[in-house]
Amino acid sequence: MSKYKKFKKRIYEIIGPSEKGDKLSILFDILLCGLVILSCVAVIVELITKSETLIHYLSIFERVAVGIFIVEYIIRL
Repeated sequence: MSKYKKFKKRIYEIIGPSEKGDKLSILFDILLCGLVILSCVAVIVELITKSETLIHYLSIFERVAVGIFIVEYIIRL
């Protein structure tokens, strides 16, 4: 098996359903779930705050999070 096929298979194992003992896959799942939760919190805080500085930083965070989700989605394709 070529290095590319091994790499592609490993990426699929990481982003696919976690298997027992695959720490990297479990870590990936936890990080994505955490990012979803933080994104939701950021949207809520952005709606209720009046601080322009905080809104600016939350907006940047949301863009970065969306970028991460787009890359993850493209990798899944």
